[in-house]
Amino acid sequence: LATTDDNAVTTRTFDVTVEEVDPWHNRRLPEDVNNDGQVSPVDALLVVNHLNVHGAHLLPEVRSSDSYWLDVNNDKWVSPSDALRVINFLNVNRYYAAIGVVPQDGAGNAIESAVVGDIFYLALVAEDLRSEAEGVYAAYVDVFYPTNSLSLAGTFSYQDPYVNGRSGNTNEFGLIDEWGAFAGLNPTDSGEYVVSRIPMRATKAGSVLFGASAADISPDHDVLMFGSDDVVDPNTIKYLAAELIVLDNAEGESLFIDDEILDLITSESAVEAGHRDRIFSQY
Repeated sequence: LATTDDNAVTTRTFDVTVEEVDPWHNRRLPEDVNNDGQVSPVDALLVVNHLNVHGAHLLPEVRSSDSYWLDVNNDKWVSPSDALRVINFLNVNRYYAAIGVVPQDGAGNAIESAVVGDIFYLALVAEDLRSEAEGVYAAYVDVFYPTNSLSLAGTFSYQDPYVNGRSGNTNEFGLIDEWGAFAGLNPTDSGEYVVSRIPMRATKAGSVLFGASAADISPDHDVLMFGSDDVVDPNTIKYLAAELIVLDNAEGESLFIDDEILDLITSESAVEAGHRDRIFSQY
């Protein structure tokens, strides 16, 4: 190397295999199971639904690209502990607003069950949870529902004062996309308001779970509050889940999922681990 005239360059090519250390664990935000950038009850429901079908189990070494990030606690298993991590994450946050869905009858009363063939209404509701409530000005969400048990039976209706900026897309089965509206000039103050409703038909007996998460289009569909100029952070919104029991007929009986399952998903207090195991072991 002391003489440069006879030096040469050698080129070598080789392959490098890069493997994910935690293929089922979302390292950026572990509680974000569907990797949409925020944590909502939908993330807990995804784990619960997986456990209902497959039970707790050791996860394979390779995760397919269309699979969710189910290993919230990074122990290589999917188990009730993963759902609990999401639930507790939601419960430690201070909520400024509650937005979600409630099944209703034609008169606007909340319902817990319907009969196969019945038409009911899925209502989008919003409430200001601040101690000095002035009302939710703009409420928008994405809502998920199971297509094997339900079908849409009509179009959206919007209720005063939420008659401005109407939005809602049902082109994708199982999703009510960018659903919501904003209010008028006068604050709505405290209390739960119905923003919009859409008729649905029950098509199959069983337990139906609805989930809600933040809308995607900003600033058009940001959540806003009377008395504040700031956009509401999705992590400070309590996205409400709902359950509907669909019966074979009016006299029939159906096995209700324990009410505590929804309390766990939307409650505002941490859940003791032993209690968690007793609940989720039923599913």
